[in-house]
Amino acid sequence: MCSLQFATKAEIIDEIRRQYIERVQSHPLDDSSMEVRIAKLTTTIRSLQEHVQRVQREVRGRVTLKHAIDRRHKFMKFMKRDDYERFVWLQKTLNFEYKEPLRYYWYETRRGTLKDKVQKYCDDIRVARLKAFKDKLKSQQEDFLREKAEKLKFIAEEELALGIRSETDGATSDGVDYTSKKSPPVENTLLRIARTAEGPVVLTSPVWPPRPDDAY
Repeated sequence: MCSLQFATKAEIIDEIRRQYIERVQSHPLDDSSMEVRIAKLTTTIRSLQEHVQRVQREVRGRVTLKHAIDRRHKFMKFMKRDDYERFVWLQKTLNFEYKEPLRYYWYETRRGTLKDKVQKYCDDIRVARLKAFKDKLKSQQEDFLREKAEKLKFIAEEELALGIRSETDGATSDGVDYTSKKSPPVENTLLRIARTAEGPVVLTSPVWPPRPDDAY
């Protein structure tokens, strides 16, 4: 039994490459299939990654690494198009991840960054002001409903006194009869008016009076 304890770097890389190939090849003589080529590129990429991390100033190693990654990416794209199950299995077997390229890419600029920050700042101000205005209206809702109830009761009493409305049709649009002597107090009608105001708005077409025959 051989040991890699005193083996050279090239011998270790060859052994790792052989193990990767054995995992993905379809038969013992398979040496040029897509899976085997991707396994070889994976071995090259990982060895170059260790070398680049150790020697960061070497440009040639970085260029070679980028070419290997691009080539494996192209092979994976073809495999995903032709055989998706094999594509997923190969990633799990060799323990790497294929990432789709960005469809659109743009560079970060100072002007664009400032524009995004200003837009976010303006949106936050708008949301805060709308919330403050909503809270203000909610705090004034009770007084508004009480004033509305009083005005509706006054209008109903005036119409009844002037003969515009009879006692039989004394109910207003909110369902409260203000003309009756036993009309509920203002405070009891606040909830009913609030429910009427919060209900769905139904738009009805106006009813126009009939036109005379000689209108045209």
